Amino acid sequence: MTVRLISPAPSGHSYREFDVTPRACGAARQSYRLVLDRTTGVVYFSPNHYDDFYRM
Repeated sequence: MTVRLISPAPSGHSYREFDVTPRACGAARQSYRLVLDRTTGVVYFSPNHYDDFYRM
């Protein structure tokens, strides 16, 4: 199921972003991201740098 997150974040919500794969210092980041809604604890995966989100 693809989920669209609304930008900016809903009032009262805060998010943390994490890279999925490790990288060497100074190396380019890949487009894979995990996004944690710190308010609800829900985690989303984005394979294409925030175009699509999949609830984990």
